[in-house]
Amino acid sequence: MTENQENATQDLTLETEDDAVSGLTHEQALKELAKVRREAAKHRTEKQQLKATADELQKYKDAEKTELEKVQERAQRAETEAAELRREKAARAAAKTAGLGSEWVDLVRGDTEEELLASAEALAERVGKAKVDEIPAGFNSAGGKAVKAPESASQAFRDFLKNNR
Repeated sequence: MTENQENATQDLTLETEDDAVSGLTHEQALKELAKVRREAAKHRTEKQQLKATADELQKYKDAEKTELEKVQERAQRAETEAAELRREKAARAAAKTAGLGSEWVDLVRGDTEEELLASAEALAERVGKAKVDEIPAGFNSAGGKAVKAPESASQAFRDFLKNNR
């Protein structure tokens, strides 16, 4: 018998002496002690298995959380992109309403439709609603030389034929 077994036996003997109800013999106490030790070993093994299972479950939850975070990030990017597209569409509409061409949309500022429209109107006022593709009367596109504006399309055609003979 080992020292631990003797100490355990002495402890059981002391307990049985104090407790008059328990009438275990030395062999019965040793059998009971062995049984308790087997149960404790069984519980330790189960605890280790449950810990391994819990660790595996935690890894799965962490991986799932990572996937959830990825999905949330993609959703956030999509919402941001959609908001930018809505803002650009509203800026284009405000520029058109103010009489500006599409080349001026980048200069329209604001976040709400009201702000965009106010910005577009202020910009249109500053540029005098001039359009890039229009040539002011009195100038031709060839050399910027002053010419008399034609009175009608037929007059413009006659002038064209006359000057290109």
